[in-house]
Amino acid sequence: MTATKFSPEEIRAALGVIRAVADAVREAGRVPSGVLYAAVNAHGVGLPAYQRVVQSLTDAGLVRVESHELVWTGGIDSPADEN
Repeated sequence: MTATKFSPEEIRAALGVIRAVADAVREAGRVPSGVLYAAVNAHGVGLPAYQRVVQSLTDAGLVRVESHELVWTGGIDSPADEN
């Protein structure tokens, strides 16, 4: 099995998308997943890549999916925690 090699630019771009999605959910506390997907899709992120980002954030315990909304669960500076 051959490992896929990614360039440093591709790795930075992928991490940037993950960070942007995580920051958007963290700042909002909860956000409709479709709205967030539309926003990142406008920047060239396809549905499979978006789904992998959401799954990664879910697996990391930072986000949960609740009725088509992404909810911040990371507990790090969540504005929703202040309300």
